[in-house]
Amino acid sequence: MTSIRFNLPTLLNRLLICVTLLLNIRCCVVAKWYHRPNVVLILTDDLDSAIGGMTPLNKTKKLIGEAGITFTNAFVASPLCCPSRASILTGKYPHNHHVINNTLEGNCGSTAWQETQEPKTFPALLQAYAGYQTFYAGKYLNQYGNPDAGGVEHVPLGWDYWVGLERNSRYYNYTLSVNGKPKKHGGNYSEDYLTDVLVRRTQRIPCITGKCPVH
Repeated sequence: MTSIRFNLPTLLNRLLICVTLLLNIRCCVVAKWYHRPNVVLILTDDLDSAIGGMTPLNKTKKLIGEAGITFTNAFVASPLCCPSRASILTGKYPHNHHVINNTLEGNCGSTAWQETQEPKTFPALLQAYAGYQTFYAGKYLNQYGNPDAGGVEHVPLGWDYWVGLERNSRYYNYTLSVNGKPKKHGGNYSEDYLTDVLVRRTQRIPCITGKCPVH
């Protein structure tokens, strides 16, 4: 029979080295996971507190506003929809991204916007430089889907999964661009409510995961 002798100090040192290596490996994994959080941006229209925009949305206010941060002193780049959305996407003032109103002539979703600004939007940068998978659902810019600017076949740069609403907000009888292919809704009242349709599509996207923190 073979006799095995253990030197206690040596054994403890080796165990300490193993534990340290495991901790270092785990810390590296956690650090990598932590620095690649999910980023979720919810953008809505016409919720001005001065005109009671949040009055019928008590659940929204409770689940999002009261559970997070409410700004009592905030500013926007423009009071108009399309210039403001363009500023959120690019981080620029309207006089720099050149979207001045909600019309195609005002550069809202125009071919000039597509060529000069869409390559520099934050999703395009996240995708190109940080390796993110990106998903968009809902209203984009007021003139998105305009035949004079590429129609719904145009998918803005930076989006892996694209479910963009044609033109402006409509809850029924609307068209979605699903990765550049038109999908009409409105034939079935009980199944075609826009919010429900977008929620169902969001739940099918593989890049939406609960394994990472959300910011």
